[in-house]
Amino acid sequence: LAKKKLPDANELVIALATDGGVSRGTLKGMLSHIDHPGHRRVGGVLVAARPAETELEFQVAGRRFRAVYDPWLGDLFTAGVSTGIANISTYSVFPGLAVAMMKGRLLWLRDLILNHLMPLLPEGSSARQLRDGRTYVVAIASNGRTQERVALIGPEAYRFTALCLREITRAVLGGKWSPGFQTPALYGRELLEGMEGVKWD
Repeated sequence: LAKKKLPDANELVIALATDGGVSRGTLKGMLSHIDHPGHRRVGGVLVAARPAETELEFQVAGRRFRAVYDPWLGDLFTAGVSTGIANISTYSVFPGLAVAMMKGRLLWLRDLILNHLMPLLPEGSSARQLRDGRTYVVAIASNGRTQERVALIGPEAYRFTALCLREITRAVLGGKWSPGFQTPALYGRELLEGMEGVKWD
């Protein structure tokens, strides 16, 4: 959607924040590689990037967030496929302790959680977190001279994922599909229109 607003964009920044719980599986996966390098898309190529190597302040619906570089988001790949933009960076909001671990600090705490405390943590989001949680997303496309921004508030992240899968399945079963590998961008804004909990900023 940001690329449609700025067809000659050569840079894309994607940032997200979430309110809600985290599943034990998600936490275990994140902590196990929290200080490991990931990627950034530069000149159409995925190059090595460190977690939390840069910061970004962004705003969605009047709410301000401070995010750090998240080198593991799948959007680095899918957004490249969807838009053809050569330079893509992805940011997420993490708790302060997680940011310290991303920078290689407090790894003893990471090990303590993984090796001893994980079974004591909630298995997943509570019913209240699933109901009341929110996802905040912004995409900023630029061409070196101007910027175009698209932002939205969505439901809690796990619920948002399930709702998107539901709508994609409906579209496929309704005959709206294209052969070969696709990203959800195939369905454009239509995918999210009318979805409960989605508000455009």
